[in-house]
Amino acid sequence: GAWHVACSPTGTTVASVGEHEIRLWNARTGELRTTLNEHPSDANEVAYSHDGERLATCDGGTSTIIRDGSTGAAIFKIPLASSSIDFSPVDDSLAAAHNTDEQHVVTLWNSITGERIRELGQHETNVASVDFAPDGKHVFSIDIGAVVKQWDVETAACVHDWSTTGRTSKNQGGSCVATSPDGRLLATGDRRVRIWNLDSREQIGTITPLSLVRNVEFSNDGQRIVTCTRGDETVRIWDISRLGESHNAQP
Repeated sequence: GAWHVACSPTGTTVASVGEHEIRLWNARTGELRTTLNEHPSDANEVAYSHDGERLATCDGGTSTIIRDGSTGAAIFKIPLASSSIDFSPVDDSLAAAHNTDEQHVVTLWNSITGERIRELGQHETNVASVDFAPDGKHVFSIDIGAVVKQWDVETAACVHDWSTTGRTSKNQGGSCVATSPDGRLLATGDRRVRIWNLDSREQIGTITPLSLVRNVEFSNDGQRIVTCTRGDETVRIWDISRLGESHNAQP
C-alpha cells in the first residue's frame, strides 16, 4: 500500500511511496507510469518542489534522494536517513528531519547542489514530521513526544515551542504537522488531530477519535483537512469551516 503521497504542482502526476517502491501515477487516468526501487529500506515520504522540477523521497535507514520531477530518475543522494522532508514553497531549500541515537535534528539542504545550508536545531526525541510555512520563512517540526517547534529559516532560531498534549513524555505519539495555505492554522497529529491558531498558539479544534494519524494535509482553500490513519489504513476528509462555532470537526 501507499504510505505517503504527493501531487505535482501541475496536477498531472501523483507520486506515492510504500515499502521500497516509489510509484508515479497519471493523476487524470489513474494509470501507473513508473515504478522505482532505489531505497534499500522502506521509503517513508515523498515531496515535490514548488516548481515541480524536483521530487524528493526519503527512507529511515540510509538516504534522501533528489529526483527529476518528471521522470523520477535519481539525480543525487543526500547520505543521511530522513524521517520527513518538505520543499520550500519559495526557493530550492529542502527541510529534512534526521534522527540518530545521538541527535534528532532539522536541517535545510540545497536541493540543486546537495549542500547543507544550515542546521535549524534539535529535538529531545525523534523528529516525526517537518512542514514549511506557506511564506517559506518558518519550518514547523513535531517529535514523537508531541512537542512542536517553529524555526526561523534565516536565523535558525526556535521562535516558539509547545507540547500539543500538555504533557511531557518521550512518546506521546506525535506523528505529523501541517500548516494551512493562509498560514493562520497549524494541524498536528498523534491519535487525534489538533488544530491551532498560530497567532494565539491556542488549540481551536479537535478531530477525534482516530487511530494513529500517519499524515495530515489542508485542502487548497483551507476549509478541509485530509487525514490518513495507521491501523485502519483509512483516508478521511474533515470539514473545518465551522471551527469558530464548534470545537470538533466533522467528517
